[in-house]
Amino acid sequence: MKKQYVILIACVLMISCSQQNMDLASLNDGSENDATGDIEKVEFAYKEGNVKIETDSTDVGEKIETSAPKQYLSAIRQLEMSASRQHRVSSKSVRSLTGPWVGVIEAVDGATGGFDLLEVYMDCEDHRNHNRRSGWIGNTQSTANTMLRFLLVPKSMFSNNKYARYAVLSLDAGPDHVIQRVFDNQDNSNSNGTWLNKKEIPSDQQYDRIGSGFDQTWRRTVLSFLVYDKDPVNGSENFPSIGVSYGVFGKNINPDPDSNGYIITDDEDDNNANSCKYNGMDVEEGSVEARNLSDILEIGKNTVLYMSKAKTQ
Repeated sequence: MKKQYVILIACVLMISCSQQNMDLASLNDGSENDATGDIEKVEFAYKEGNVKIETDSTDVGEKIETSAPKQYLSAIRQLEMSASRQHRVSSKSVRSLTGPWVGVIEAVDGATGGFDLLEVYMDCEDHRNHNRRSGWIGNTQSTANTMLRFLLVPKSMFSNNKYARYAVLSLDAGPDHVIQRVFDNQDNSNSNGTWLNKKEIPSDQQYDRIGSGFDQTWRRTVLSFLVYDKDPVNGSENFPSIGVSYGVFGKNINPDPDSNGYIITDDEDDNNANSCKYNGMDVEEGSVEARNLSDILEIGKNTVLYMSKAKTQ
């Protein structure tokens, strides 16, 4: 993939001036000189009429994926936190889905049962794309890019399950039992997008319209997952009926093997800035905490999301 490079500090200063109008020096605590020359990453939004070239992994040769230095990740997280704070001024005229709603996987195209439909499109790595999918993934679109489709249903309907641990999309960023995954999407000519009931939701309206647990720009996507633990004693034996078929996140939850599956999202290869938190704490690839979450998702420079059909109507 063809990229243009600049020093991180220049990059972050441009982001800061145009989006958050922050003082970068206060974020780096005097570490500007240390970051100079270490961090290079620039990202471009897709422009109508551009030709995007996307290739699959059948190309010969080794596929190289690199991680962004920690200083880059720290600076970007600070900026994103500031951006989120700016979105917290709610309007009474805006319908908020935050709080009593969670997202389950749409099973059949158009079968929403009257619930709100949230669609999240992630522009994945263009060069030698390694997106993969297997088994049941509902109405998720997994090609060279990824479209996740969620039905937004009452949170009060869900509880711990007697037989399996599972997760649903959380619209809140509260720390308890919430996995927060940052997907570093395609840098160059990125075409990310979010739609609520087929109407596109700009990034500056997402906090009010969707919630604090979700955030997407043209360079990355933040999804939060509310985890329900396995409870053999007091857990529910069945998933709730909502009037239509749907799925949840988790590995091999359904006893029917054809009703379980997964997708792999090939996240940005160069200076990959993926990250993950659980209960508000950072989760590192290969750690005990990461292994503990591996029945919901697997993290690294790419992401594996496990899916299972929870209810058939």
